[in-house]
Amino acid sequence: MQDQGGDANPLESCPERKACQRRSFYYDVPQDSIFVLAQQAVQSMRPERITLPGERHIRSVHRVWFFRDDMEILITGSGEGSVLHVRSASRFGSWDFGVNSRRIRRLVEALNDLVASWQARADS
Repeated sequence: MQDQGGDANPLESCPERKACQRRSFYYDVPQDSIFVLAQQAVQSMRPERITLPGERHIRSVHRVWFFRDDMEILITGSGEGSVLHVRSASRFGSWDFGVNSRRIRRLVEALNDLVASWQARADS
């Protein structure tokens, strides 16, 4: 996994005064496999709701106290591997106390663990 920042991220840009994070991560894993693993990683975060609006596209709603935040994931190809594009945004306010950044970090940590298991099974 390699962090590619957010410049090439095709998801909606974060508004200037909104609590939002947008990042992209490269994985040396085929798109279909990383999509399945990303769904498992999102489910492990216990969202309030998950939807699959299109091919290799995941949306989820996460609740923090009585606030709801949105996370969106899109998987694209890059050579033999995949790029996971993620955007996490608060619905209200311009301060999130780092919640969106931590949510992306938790997603990537969970996904990295799943990818490691997937690669170990593929190697054996």
